[in-house]
Parts: sequence; structure tokens; C-alpha cells
Amino acid sequence: MPRLRLVGAIVCLMLLGALVPMPVGTTLAQAPPAVGSPVAGTPVPTTAVGKQLSWLLGVLDGGIATLTPDEAQAHLAPSFQQSVPPDKFVISLQLLFEDGLLATPVTLTGFAGTPTATTATALVSSPAGMAIAIPIAVQAIAPYLVTSVAIRPQSAPPLAAASPAASPAATSPAAAQTWDQLDARAKTVAPEVGILAAELVNGQCQPIHALNADQPLALGSEFKLYVLGELAHQIQEGKLSWDQPLAIHEDWKSLPGGFMQFQPAGATFPLWWYAEEMIAISDNTAADHLIHTLGANNVEAYQTAMGNSHAALNDPFPTTREVFTLDVAVRPFQTAAYINATPAERANLLATVVDKTPLTLQDAAGWTNPAFVGEIGWFASPDDICHAMAHLQSLSAQPGLARLKDVLSINPGLPLSPKTWTYVGYKGGELNGVLTLAFLLQRNDGRWFVLSLMFNNPKEPISEEPALLAGLQAINLLAAGK
Repeated sequence: MPRLRLVGAIVCLMLLGALVPMPVGTTLAQAPPAVGSPVAGTPVPTTAVGKQLSWLLGVLDGGIATLTPDEAQAHLAPSFQQSVPPDKFVISLQLLFEDGLLATPVTLTGFAGTPTATTATALVSSPAGMAIAIPIAVQAIAPYLVTSVAIRPQSAPPLAAASPAASPAATSPAAAQTWDQLDARAKTVAPEVGILAAELVNGQCQPIHALNADQPLALGSEFKLYVLGELAHQIQEGKLSWDQPLAIHEDWKSLPGGFMQFQPAGATFPLWWYAEEMIAISDNTAADHLIHTLGANNVEAYQTAMGNSHAALNDPFPTTREVFTLDVAVRPFQTAAYINATPAERANLLATVVDKTPLTLQDAAGWTNPAFVGEIGWFASPDDICHAMAHLQSLSAQPGLARLKDVLSINPGLPLSPKTWTYVGYKGGELNGVLTLAFLLQRNDGRWFVLSLMFNNPKEPISEEPALLAGLQAINLLAAGK
């Protein structure tokens, strides 16, 4: 089975087994519970989204026993009823408790990013032992009904609950004490390794330590940073907006990771939802929908603005579906033809052969070993990724683009101490024979850093644990100022 996803992500638990934009109704059946009640802990904002979040948390904290479809309909926007009727919405919530995935009391512990008037990602804990993230959005005008919501495991422990001492990587006697030791450890993970640790000064990458940092390697899902960058670019130019709706297209669906491939064609989500799913859980169908909407040629071109000096290796810029199809679904001679083709010939093969070839989960069922690493996919060097992260940080300071930092920080990748790291942005990638980690970090002294680690092995799968260990040890070196 292919793995093109975010390293360290936990499989998402979504309502009805899929991403759910929530439906129905025109007026509130009852006033929401008082702010902060019945959930103890972090206060719920006194905003439109806060009122609906309070209602949902009240349902999860005991109200599920009496929740009816009529009550649900009164809180959920009409657009959702097309894909998930209120009775199925109620059943899906009930199953969370029947399957033991949630239990009362449910406690709001904080938020990922900063809630706006209409959007928030609530972080919730329950005695079931699972830390839950609840992204929720509501209408911008009264009656402020819920337009989208999901219930998914947090893909890493909440930052406030973790510290270096909580991790064996931070306290083990074998932990790397120098960059040379870190390099030696990293070289045992895979035969092809690239590392760059850099400080961002005036938006520029100033290397602290580098190992093969200018050599391009396969990225896996880390390529989605470039999709996010072009999305922000088109929003900045006024061509798109975060809230612009985008419908699911059947022929744009890909394979897991993610769950959006299970949504029915025509189900509509805002662009910010696609961006969050693409980064937070590396949803491939979300990424492909954005690539089609933005234009693959535009994503390809914007790589240069984001500092990818090896952008020509990604010409043409493929979707995840196209990469999977080349790897497992087309005939071997067609894959060979693609590998040996010019960019123009590749583009023609994608349009005339690859995009017309059916792709199913069964096609990839036996795919467990590397295939075509270094020949098919997306490529950049650790230095290129540093420039990409620096570019995204710069864009996030522009009007209307602050959401970028929230998107990048939904999944921190590793449990890091918030006392040391006041901001953690992350995107990783994992495909058979490919494992990559990229962090955008702000230290408690206000200084910004980027860490990029890349591991490629054309012959053997890569073990995730030593790669993550190397990432954590490299971050510890940055924390110590080494």
C-alpha cells in the first residue's frame, strides 16, 4: 500500500468515516450553553463560531443521549444536507461513543492557531484517552449555522503537554551532542541524506549546519508546501479567497492518506478546508483538488518564487493521483516511457494515458517497497525547502494571509516544549523509500529557524522512528544554540 502522507500523522477519525461538512436548518432550536460550560478548562470565544462550538461540545459532553435530528438540523447549514442528512449526523456522533473513541467528560484544552469570528480548531480531551481536534466553521451572517466540522485525532501530542524530557530522544545517552554526531546518525537511516539547519534573518536562510543541502532528493508529500504557496499567492492577487467553495470532483480523487476521497462528488468545502487537510493530515485528494483549481502549471512556476532552484525536475508538476498511477496502475513500458520523456512528452503522457487510466485501492494493495524513487514524483533540496518555508513565513505577514501560519502549525510533527518553541510549523512526507521532515520554528528568544531533513532509499523502505529521532535531536541542538 502506498504511503504518501505526513510523517507522524494519526489516521483521522472523521464523522461517518469521512470528512464531514455539516448540514441543514435555518434557525437555532435552542440557545447554546453558557460560554465555557459544560466544558471546563479553556473558555469558548463569545463569537459566532464560539456559540456553535459550545453547542457541539455540549452534545459531546453528555447531550448526545438526547440529540435528535431536528436539533441537529437547527444548527447545521443547508448545503451539508445534500451529503449528510441530520439523522446520519446524529448516528455518526453516537458511534464515536459506542466505539469507545470518545467518553464524557469532554474538556476543551485549547485551540490550534487563533480562532476567527467564523472558524476555529478546538483541541479536546476525554477519558477515552484520545486527544481530539475539531475544526469548525460557520456562516458569516446570521443565523451563523455550521458549514463544516470534523472530529479527528490530533496527529501529535498537544505542545503544552510535551517537553524534551518526555522524549527518549532528548534524554538518551546516545542523543547527538554535535552536528557531526547528528550527521552520523542520519546516515544510518538511509543511503541518501540531506540536512539543513538555518536561521531566518530578514527572510533569508543563514545556514547553521548543512549536509548535502544543495542536492535535490524526492520529497514525498512535502511538495504540498509549494501548493500551499501558490494558493496563498492567488489569494494575495485576489483571484481566490480562503472561503471560496470548491466541489469534490470524482476524477480528481486520489488514494490515501486522507479521507476526502470518500466524499461524494459535488460535496462542497471552502478552500481553507482543503489547505488544512492537505497540510494537517497530508490528504492527497485535497492536494489534487487544489492543484487542479490553481493550475498545475501555476504551481510549477511559483516554485521558483519560493526558491526552488531545482524546479525543472518537477516539470510537469504531477498530482498525487498521477504519481500513484505511474507507480502502480499503468503498464511498465508506459512508466518507462514517462521516465525517459522530455517535459513536453511527459505532459502529453499525463493527459493522454495516465489521467485516463483507472486507479483503485486494489492497484496499490501490494505496494510496500520503493518504486522509481528519484525518477517519479517531486524534488527539491534541503536548501530549497528552507527558502520555501521562509517564503511562506513572509507571505503569512501579508494582509489576508495570516491563516498560513495556522495551517502550518495544526500538526507540529513532534512533541516540542512550548517553553522553548513558541511556534512550530511542520510538513513532512512519506512514500515508499522516501521520508522528509521540514520545520519552521520560532525560539523563545524570538529568533526563527528552519530545519529540513531528507531521507531517500531507492531499494528499501525507510524506518520512521530513527528519522523522527534524528529530527528531534536536531531541534534539540538548535534549542541549545549549537
